[in-house]
Amino acid sequence: MLTATGNPDEYVGYIPAQSFCSEIDYYIYAADDAGFSSTHPSGAPANFHTFHVGYEVIFEDDFEVDRGWTAGVAGDDATTGTWERCDPQGTEAQPEDDHTTDPGVNAYITQCAAGGSQGTYDVDNGRTTLRSPIFDLSTYDRATVSYYRWYSNDTGAEPGQDYWIVEVNDNAGSGWVRLEYTNVSDRSWQRKEFDIGDFVSLTSSVQFQFIASDSAPGSLVEAGVDDFTLLSCVAGGDTLPPHVTVLEPNGGEVIVGGSGVATQIRWSSSDNVGIAVTHLLLSTDGGLTFPDTIASGSLDSTYDWYAPDIEAPACRIKVVCVDSSGNEGSDLSDGDFEISGISGLPPLAGRPREVVLLPGRPSPFGAETQIEFGLPEEAKVTLKIYRADGRMITKLIDEIVPPGYHVVTWSGRDSRGQEVSPGVYFCRMETKAKVVTQKLLIVR
Repeated sequence: MLTATGNPDEYVGYIPAQSFCSEIDYYIYAADDAGFSSTHPSGAPANFHTFHVGYEVIFEDDFEVDRGWTAGVAGDDATTGTWERCDPQGTEAQPEDDHTTDPGVNAYITQCAAGGSQGTYDVDNGRTTLRSPIFDLSTYDRATVSYYRWYSNDTGAEPGQDYWIVEVNDNAGSGWVRLEYTNVSDRSWQRKEFDIGDFVSLTSSVQFQFIASDSAPGSLVEAGVDDFTLLSCVAGGDTLPPHVTVLEPNGGEVIVGGSGVATQIRWSSSDNVGIAVTHLLLSTDGGLTFPDTIASGSLDSTYDWYAPDIEAPACRIKVVCVDSSGNEGSDLSDGDFEISGISGLPPLAGRPREVVLLPGRPSPFGAETQIEFGLPEEAKVTLKIYRADGRMITKLIDEIVPPGYHVVTWSGRDSRGQEVSPGVYFCRMETKAKVVTQKLLIVR
């Protein structure tokens, strides 16, 4: 579910916390009122993405320095276009830049020089292999490999004849298993990712190799590899509880209960993996017990709470966050706050400093509610009731009113004396100095 941020071109979406060592696939889909959507004509979702929960980077190589890769192995026979680590020179078939953001410049390329034409230093007369160091993955439950690759074989006289091959093995160089095998040209840096355990065992001797070859006399082949990354995860490794801090109410506040006006509960929370569920609890005995659950679920850092119509001078809020491994973190208000039920409040006396319109007492209501307003000086006052769709249904006051506090009763009827339907209504007070609105809720 996406939420608007206020910027017409920007939305925010939240994915609930997931199990440790899980791989989450998601896609972004959009459609307008005319039925146009972001799906591919085949019906497949567009903008497909993956993220990993609880994984850590165990090896990352942008090829700016030598980290133990081997360019060329026994059996290679290409005469030009062999692998080398360098800043590439661009041709129609070969990239001008590596994939790494500045200041990175290097990648592994099938011979970096451009030459007099795009075919001068392409792969010719055989194959060339780039082989990774050997990795120990035996202590991990899950592992993935990702890299960016460039592959071009569509600019020569015999396009599409040669294959790009990526392989992995779990026995230090024997028993190679294919990750990629394609003759589809793509002259751009494309990210590829694979779950290694789907192909080989996670042993102490896992290795990768990238092979470009030229077998057709008229073909023209160039390839590149950059930004190679290994991620891994140990199942059950999450033992860290979420960190939670209650921000509001945090002590000293007086909240009017039963007013129909929301009080915002705010907290901050963080977790090394992600928070799966949040519980908001209420204590009316100074934090000794928390018998009342205000809300529970996948909650953000704020919640609009309608406090009950009670008298409770020693209240506290407790926020409990639980991650997907069951680790629990919590915090409660630093001090007591008060809930003062609106039904027990007497009419206000004196004169306010500015125009005020108080919530109806009670709200929600069934038969009638009292609407109290205050004026710092004599003023022309109009008090109207509106439906949620903006239609006015009755006018309670339209006259000059002296300063001080005043109470008007609305019986839940329209201007014709007909009882209105249950639901949300709005009381709008208009003066020359100020316009104020309060929400009313009718229940039958």
